Amino acid sequence: MSSSVPKNSAQACRCLQSLSENALMQEQLMELDCLLPLKALLTSSTPVWTESALTLLSTLSAHPPNNDILMSEGLLNEVGQLLHHPRSSSGIITHCCKIITDLCSSNTGAQAVMGSLCLPGLLSVLLLPALSDETLLHVTSCLHHLTTWDALRAKLSATVTPEQMLCLVKLSGQMRSSQLSFNSAAIISQLEMTDEILHLLRPHYTDMSKYLLIFLQKKDIRFQQLGIVTIFNLRKDGDFSSLLTNSELEVQLWKVHAQTEETRQLLQMIQPLSPTSVNP
Repeated sequence: MSSSVPKNSAQACRCLQSLSENALMQEQLMELDCLLPLKALLTSSTPVWTESALTLLSTLSAHPPNNDILMSEGLLNEVGQLLHHPRSSSGIITHCCKIITDLCSSNTGAQAVMGSLCLPGLLSVLLLPALSDETLLHVTSCLHHLTTWDALRAKLSATVTPEQMLCLVKLSGQMRSSQLSFNSAAIISQLEMTDEILHLLRPHYTDMSKYLLIFLQKKDIRFQQLGIVTIFNLRKDGDFSSLLTNSELEVQLWKVHAQTEETRQLLQMIQPLSPTSVNP
């Protein structure tokens, strides 16, 4: 990997990536200080060489014992800068998302993400033209994962732009990929409903009502719950409450309520089994 010929370094990355599925091999790689040549490849102007380094790094980051070392070497800073690069390929973006998700799961990961360009980088990627649904799925999954931390959720709420919000609303309403729709709508539902966020959402209430109605009509409980939570959050705004009143969305909301109440009553008819009867 330390070859002065980038093509040779990239080929070495691919070989090591095949070997690094083994945990013992990963430990040896980290002991050999493999990060220095890998970080050098990340700055390559050739995307395929950068991607080969990221492929190996994403394999390493998937192994939790490596994460503290990877963060101490400033890997998140490198990843954040790559996401801002206009020539980043789908493969580069996908591996960046995997690395961010893995590193953020560690004890100090969320704070490290806060100090990097990862969050604004992920948001900026949403606006890239001609991204595939598969790549967008990785981006929205990563963003949704980051919103589980209060500090990152607050930062996302403070930095999202009107263009990025419009993109999230459009992705929530597309029905060709249900998981992409769910991820995007979940990100919106996690935002802090400040005056600024409500101001960004207000022009999209009609479109949001359409996808929320579809969510409530789905049999998948995840979508129903996400729809209910989003409606609850948006009802804080009088404009949305007015739109909801006597609408098809409100009718469907009461249908879901009635179904839930019926289920609750049926469950009450069942005498709960004691632990001893289940596990004699």
